[in-house]
Amino acid sequence: MVTVTRIIDSKTEDLQALRSQIRAEYEGFRARKLALDMTRGKPSPEQLDLANALLSLPGDRDYFSQAKEDVRNYGSVVAGVSNEAFQPGQVAAASPTILL
Repeated sequence: MVTVTRIIDSKTEDLQALRSQIRAEYEGFRARKLALDMTRGKPSPEQLDLANALLSLPGDRDYFSQAKEDVRNYGSVVAGVSNEAFQPGQVAAASPTILL
């Protein structure tokens, strides 16, 4: 069984020794000149590369329908689908050919 002494119950000499030990460990880490990034949730370059294609969507100025309408304007007719048939909430379930 390990006995742990609470810091508040430690003698001054023990605390000074602990401080010296911890300081020496800290200086050892500093001497290694580590460049650690402890940021949480930061994606790796490989993960960012997965999204590269999304940055060029829908392509180089390729956002016109066959009718030469700018499809970035969701309020107008989209690629031959009438306004009555176009329900934004249903876009996810629509066939890609309807949306394009």
